[in-house]
Amino acid sequence: MKTESNDLAVAKNTIRNQVLRVARDIFTKYGFKKTTIDDIARELQKGKSSLYYYFNSKEELYKAVLDQEATELKEQILGELAKTDNAREKVSLYIKSRLEGIKKLNNLYDFRKSQYLSLDNAVVLREKYDKLELDIIRNLLEYGVTMGSFSIENIEATAKTMLIIVKGLEIPVLSQDREILNQRVDELLPVLFFGICKC
Repeated sequence: MKTESNDLAVAKNTIRNQVLRVARDIFTKYGFKKTTIDDIARELQKGKSSLYYYFNSKEELYKAVLDQEATELKEQILGELAKTDNAREKVSLYIKSRLEGIKKLNNLYDFRKSQYLSLDNAVVLREKYDKLELDIIRNLLEYGVTMGSFSIENIEATAKTMLIIVKGLEIPVLSQDREILNQRVDELLPVLFFGICKC
């Protein structure tokens, strides 16, 4: 009995992942508002009602796509941060890998820059993804303080400020190629580390 129920769970998960993959591509191509469940069902060659077995609505499916992309972004950033023990290099890698990641994750980027007022809990979702990033930044700053590389009085406030700065880079930088993106980040880092005051 257990094997049979495990097989059903695996099959359900496989189909759910297939639905997610196709939906992700279609949302990327047409955007949330213009995509319909019919579009996704047609691409999957399934009946629309069969999609509702896995997701209750287009909004729920879109949120699952966003969660998937947010997890990929987090994994990409953490993978880059693991490449060095140097706290300053980690900050640079965080900013660069975050911007590169967002550039590739079209749905997450589109959601962050758009106001989907019809999407339930859009504000809650934004806060969720910001918290995910704030956790990464906070850990990064705490690491730098522990290593003696940073002197920060209020890590929480600094993490929030850093996230605002990085989010502010998205639109002007993401239209540029990787070389220009890296150059812009390299120009920003001295300001971030040393400020603008002559001390």
